[in-house]
Amino acid sequence: MEKAKAALIAAKSGVNVSSSNVNSTIANVPPAEAGVNAAKAHLWEVKKTYNRYQNLLKGHAITQAQFDAIKAEKEAAKAQLTTAQKRVAAIHKQVASSKEQVDASHAKIAIQQAAVDLAKQQLSYTVITAPVSGIASKRNIQIGQLVRPGQQMFAIVNTNHIYVTANYKETQLNDMHPGQQVTIEIDAFSDKKFKAHVSSFSGATGAKFSLIPPNNAKGNYVKVIQRVPVRIDFDSLSEEWEKKLIPGMSVKSIVKIAED
Repeated sequence: MEKAKAALIAAKSGVNVSSSNVNSTIANVPPAEAGVNAAKAHLWEVKKTYNRYQNLLKGHAITQAQFDAIKAEKEAAKAQLTTAQKRVAAIHKQVASSKEQVDASHAKIAIQQAAVDLAKQQLSYTVITAPVSGIASKRNIQIGQLVRPGQQMFAIVNTNHIYVTANYKETQLNDMHPGQQVTIEIDAFSDKKFKAHVSSFSGATGAKFSLIPPNNAKGNYVKVIQRVPVRIDFDSLSEEWEKKLIPGMSVKSIVKIAED
């Protein structure tokens, strides 16, 4: 990440340098164009003198040496104008080249920004967010240990919503339904009774979710009363009791199936 950020900063600095070069080169354009105008004016003046000397030479009013001198001055003025025009063209070309460098620097910034974004994305993969809040337990990793994809690192006990799973016999479910009042007694706190209610019934018996479910197709016809997990939610729990009640505690649930 730091390397990618440093490269991005360097790319942005390159843009600043290129932009500065463009501005300084553009600043040279007006003086160069002024030089062209001055060279044109000088050439125009020399040409007028040259034409006048040419007529004077025909009338033998001046010497050949004087005419040759003005002729040489005219050629020098032409050369000065050509040089000034080439200088202006070179400066414009330099401006165009500097602008291309700015565009290239902007493209480099885009590339380095993409590298920074990729580095941020890769860095985000190092943060593993738990699906629920709770207490980390059964830790299987140590600090500095490499983690493989799919490796179980630890278990999380969700303490945000405590509930009871009561395994009732299938023969007891006939008079039970969601919403019925339940009294919960917890072995760890025998002097306290909690009010709760039946929330829902499991979609299958506990045997169906066992490691090796029973298979009557093999000729086992011994009838065994099955247990059905029933979820019972507390009506209300204070923050103090939410901290005291730990998943896995033994409880006794009494369902009120008829009015007194």
